[in-house]
Amino acid sequence: MLCKHFADVCGWEDMRFVKSGQAALDELNQHTYDLVLLDIDMPGLTGVETAERIRAGQPYVRDDNAQLPIIAVTSSVQAHQRLRYSEAGINECVSKPVQIGELRRAISHVTLPVATYE
Repeated sequence: MLCKHFADVCGWEDMRFVKSGQAALDELNQHTYDLVLLDIDMPGLTGVETAERIRAGQPYVRDDNAQLPIIAVTSSVQAHQRLRYSEAGINECVSKPVQIGELRRAISHVTLPVATYE
């Protein structure tokens, strides 16, 4: 639950934590999110398989979630593995053990800044 700790420290809100790729797909079929953070080594569906199904849209997830930014957490960061992750639709990879600065960088790279008006 390191990511839950990071969420608390960074003040990130309205997050859901699930324990499997299928549970992630179920969430994405019911709700809209701004970002998906996947562990590559999840039970059941791997992070790669989950990302491929997210990108496929229906029937796996609602179509409005099919283009969500996806960040993978992995201990496998060799070039050929990163290529495979990219082919699956994963936008960024963060290596284990996760460092909060690296996670923040990945998030800022795949998301647009929120405009503020005065």
